[in-house]
Amino acid sequence: MDKSIKLYKPDFLISVVPLEEIDLPVCTISPLFTDADQQKLQHFIESRQSSKLAAHRFPVIRSMLDKSMIKIHTEKVHGKYLLVEMAEQLREKGFVKEGYTESMLKREAMSSTSIGGGILLPHGEYTLVNRSRVLLHKLKYPLTLENESIYFVFMLALKSENLEGLEQLFYELGDIVNDPVFLEKLKAQHTPADLYDCF
Repeated sequence: MDKSIKLYKPDFLISVVPLEEIDLPVCTISPLFTDADQQKLQHFIESRQSSKLAAHRFPVIRSMLDKSMIKIHTEKVHGKYLLVEMAEQLREKGFVKEGYTESMLKREAMSSTSIGGGILLPHGEYTLVNRSRVLLHKLKYPLTLENESIYFVFMLALKSENLEGLEQLFYELGDIVNDPVFLEKLKAQHTPADLYDCF
């Protein structure tokens, strides 16, 4: 078993026999997997997820970010090209439908989605979103929009189904805007992984 644990690196184990001297959380259930076992397992998994989220300051943002899609721009970028690049990233990964890019650009042309703190929140129509996702690009050389310097672009691809989750997302974004120390910490990060770990 030790070899399998080293190979697969599980977060926890589910077993039908008691396991001792295992350095992992274990949920022991009966071989019959009764209703009581199902409830026990569900509670076990939910408690693991809750404890993981509690360890992070911005759990909703973190859960919606894709570490592999975070990008840090070290050269100057053109605003429109950047937004198109980000929207196309989302489309290529299947998070949004065709037309999302145009929808997002149309919304941005109406008025800037800057929220202060050097943060821009471009977004397209929720009807064009397949799966909710937040895409983050950090800029070494800021964009200037309506006399504000933009260092962080959080592109939002959001479905309208989970309103409670969306409220928490915007609450967390508001916390970031009002925390200059945290914003400076974000600016100081040099890799996508380090940027992700801040959340």
